[in-house]
Amino acid sequence: MLAYAEPSYDTLSGEAFLKLKGEGSAFQSLDPASKFVLAKRVAVGPTLGTGLQNVPANRRFYPAAGSSVRGYNSQGIGPKDDTGKPTGGLSFFETSFEMRIAVTDRLAS
Repeated sequence: MLAYAEPSYDTLSGEAFLKLKGEGSAFQSLDPASKFVLAKRVAVGPTLGTGLQNVPANRRFYPAAGSSVRGYNSQGIGPKDDTGKPTGGLSFFETSFEMRIAVTDRLAS
């Protein structure tokens, strides 16, 4: 389980906002030898107190990358501006389920 709160204040615009993120994962063995394990993960995060235009691009949420949406490059999916550049967002919700299978005693995926 992971949770954090990141308060921010922009001295130039006077805007304040709070970025929150929570994440948890669990594993469940499906057989006595633990050769088959179900992995579950959920993550959520909102940005509170301001609009997207007041949150610097490097402080926004961007989906994709290895830990969230596999098969896409970082910032490869999600909202984009008119030029195709990722804009990021004020919130996100991710969930995943994976089956992990032990191939040998020394090699598991």
